[in-house]
Amino acid sequence: MKKYNILSISIIIVMSFFIVGCAGPKGDPTQTLNQYYEKIKANNIEGAYDLLADETKENFNKEDFVKWQELQKEISDFKEFKVEKTSEYKEKEWDSIKFKNVVEFNVTEKVQNLSVDKEETQNYKRMVVNNNGEWKVYREKTDTKELIANSLTMVSWLYIEGKGGKSKDLNRAAIILNDALKYKSDLPDTHYALARTYAELGRFDEAIEPVNNFLQKTEDKEEQSDGYNILGIIYESKVQKNKAVEYYSKALELNPNNQYAKTNLQRVK
Repeated sequence: MKKYNILSISIIIVMSFFIVGCAGPKGDPTQTLNQYYEKIKANNIEGAYDLLADETKENFNKEDFVKWQELQKEISDFKEFKVEKTSEYKEKEWDSIKFKNVVEFNVTEKVQNLSVDKEETQNYKRMVVNNNGEWKVYREKTDTKELIANSLTMVSWLYIEGKGGKSKDLNRAAIILNDALKYKSDLPDTHYALARTYAELGRFDEAIEPVNNFLQKTEDKEEQSDGYNILGIIYESKVQKNKAVEYYSKALELNPNNQYAKTNLQRVK
């Protein structure tokens, strides 16, 4: 009789272990995602980072995540958000990673774009996954250095144009853009912004390298036209009329509607 009791107890223990082992994470994935965005909104960036899945942290270290979020605060004002659960999966593969217990959400953000002083709505998907028995937020793999470089470039434009509550400060913009290039050196927009900034500062020799880098990295004809217009300005300012005419003409060849190049060419002819 005792043997049967011992056997029964053993079976119960094994079954209990099996049930616990197969159970999903404790808590509510919707609450986890809401907490993540509440912390972002409250500028508790490190607290938000703690709610990220380990797989996301491997791709996005804390220092970079905090820097990126701080830059986002300069670019836009996070007004409100809404999360809506759309799907649940026992297993799902994402970014070549196999997850067990996955909940997918649609996220809607409303932000005030400070560069144009306009409210904008952003919609995207976000997943909450089983991370060692806890619900954690998974951000898809991305080039985090590029994210930061793009954000730095956007902040620089606020200083270039004196928008978003910032005074025009070209020297500050130049510092920010050089910082951006340390994170990612091949973004055309960063090179263009730096060339324009140097040209406006009268640092014409320094403007030549970034504008040439920009022209090498963009294939868009209208963008190339803007680049050649800057080269024209550089060489006009260096009193090299023939080169200025050449580059203004090239700008108009690429984009006949480039009014800046048209005005500049008429002035130097």
